[in-house]
Amino acid sequence: MGSARQGSIIVADYPHLVSDSPDPNCLELAFLTATDMQYFNAAADQLDGVLQLAASQAGVNFVDVRPNFSGHGVCDSDGRWMNGIDLRSPGGSAIDGSFHPNGRGQANGYARAIQAYIDSATNRTSKGYPANPTPTPDPATALAVAD
Repeated sequence: MGSARQGSIIVADYPHLVSDSPDPNCLELAFLTATDMQYFNAAADQLDGVLQLAASQAGVNFVDVRPNFSGHGVCDSDGRWMNGIDLRSPGGSAIDGSFHPNGRGQANGYARAIQAYIDSATNRTSKGYPANPTPTPDPATALAVAD
C-alpha cells in the first residue's frame, strides 16, 4: 500500500441528467415525467454521496462535477453536455451512450473540473498531482473500536 499512498487517485462523481427546467418540447425527454427526472437527479445525488464517502474512506481525492454540468443537461438551452436517448448509438446496444456525457461533457464538465482540482491542490505528489488524503475511518468500524 505504500506505493499507492505516494500516487494520486482522483474519483469524479456523476452529473445530473437534466436541469430543473429542461426544454418542454425536447423529444429526448418526452417519455419521462417531471417526477422521473427529479428521481434520476436525486438518485445521482445519492450515488455521489456514496462515492464521496468511499473516496474519503479509501484515502483518495474526490471531485464534484455537478456544478460544471449545471445548465448543460439533456435538453438544456445552454448547450447540452449530456446525451439524451439515442437509438442510433454505435457500438452494440441500440441505446449505447444514452444519458451519458457527450464529448463536450467530457471536455468541459469532467476534464475542466479535474484540472481545476489538480491546479488548486496544495498538498502535491513529487509529480505535481494532488496527494491522496489520509483515509477516514469507516463509521461502523470506528464505532466498533470505540466500544
